[in-house]
Amino acid sequence: MYVFFITFILLIVNLNFIQAEKIEKEYNVRVELYKKYEDTKSMGAKALSKYATLIENNGKYRLRVKFVHLEVNNFVGYLGELEVEEKAAKVISEYDITDEYNDKVKGTDKKLKGKLYPKELEFDFDP
Repeated sequence: MYVFFITFILLIVNLNFIQAEKIEKEYNVRVELYKKYEDTKSMGAKALSKYATLIENNGKYRLRVKFVHLEVNNFVGYLGELEVEEKAAKVISEYDITDEYNDKVKGTDKKLKGKLYPKELEFDFDP
């Protein structure tokens, strides 16, 4: 009886130690998209969700943002990529949408042809 009890306690301690190593903190933060060389909002700013997730893990940070469709007059479009400090953001999820720009056969955009539009993207962040 005592052996089982001691083993059970050690198992709980080990599980807690493993969980402590993997703890991530997440914060809901407000974000805006600005032009690279000007202090004005980008024309694609409305295609970025107003809130993002800031992920903290062992003193390092990542920011997960979400792209939404952009409507201008009768046009509906999606942003195709995001670069932060000349480095492409990691695509976490994509929209399952094909249109005249990203169609794998008839797509008119050379960069997006055959690719799905990114929905959620993540990149390293230094606050």
